[in-house]
Amino acid sequence: HYFIQSNLRMPRESVERDVRRMERKKRVKEVLEDKFRSELEDVVVSQTEGNKPNFHAGLKIGSSSSSNGNSEFRGLANVRQVNDLHGVLREKYSKTERELRCKLAALYRLTALFEWDHLIYSHITARVPDEKDHYLINPYGIQYSEITASSLIKIDIQGNIIDPGSTVLPVNKAGFKLNSALHTVGQDVVYHTHSHAGTAISAMNCGLLNLCQEALIVRPVSYSSYQGFVPSTEEQKQLQEDLLEDSHVIILENHGLVSVGETVEEAFLWMAQLTKACEIQWRVLRLVELAAIVLGHPYVKCLVRYNAHSTMG
Repeated sequence: HYFIQSNLRMPRESVERDVRRMERKKRVKEVLEDKFRSELEDVVVSQTEGNKPNFHAGLKIGSSSSSNGNSEFRGLANVRQVNDLHGVLREKYSKTERELRCKLAALYRLTALFEWDHLIYSHITARVPDEKDHYLINPYGIQYSEITASSLIKIDIQGNIIDPGSTVLPVNKAGFKLNSALHTVGQDVVYHTHSHAGTAISAMNCGLLNLCQEALIVRPVSYSSYQGFVPSTEEQKQLQEDLLEDSHVIILENHGLVSVGETVEEAFLWMAQLTKACEIQWRVLRLVELAAIVLGHPYVKCLVRYNAHSTMG
């Protein structure tokens, strides 16, 4: 009886505090039971069995840090959620756009994890489903490891902002010109990387050699010259013409790699195969050079292509 009376006399602040605590628990429960979270984590776990132990930590949907306070993912103190579309942001976009945003943001994270990125430069862009000539792109000023679903910016084919996302950062219109040239001819996803091996092979006159199965899988390989950071209209047209029929990958001379696809997954698959082929060729050529030095035999060098107009892109 005394317990009931004492609780009835509880101050209003205590009641409000208890209500807030219950609301927090409810929100946490909703996040933990979110269907998309569980599905994406299941996919990540199933695809990363046997790989490096820090792979899942880098893509984990929640925040993750090691016991000593250092993240295993590119030196960040915390890994931000890929899917941060909650509350008002969730209602703002259609289901198909939410899924695309999460997949594209995850691809940016993968690119950073594999170290195929270059600071804040380059882009991965995707056409928004059910919207005419609208595309998602990364904000200019955020590293790939920091991209989230909400931070992606929606633009038109000219690079004008339609939806700024959750940041106030601009779009690199000059950098988008390369991607827009390929979107214009019907490509849904354009994936551009600056990996060490890819850039090295792009500087070789011999191009990509048939040294492994990955090099055969990505055939036919398209090649396109690179004349500078801001491609002109003529160079955009040349890039469109250089993309061979049935080709999903382009080696930009002295620059890097590009893959295209109908989905984010397809573009990633082509890029992964192409990058692996470049890495193998890079190592083989190094082994040939070392063997020639050790054995004292002459060897044939792949002449390096020099482009005086090359700049960062």
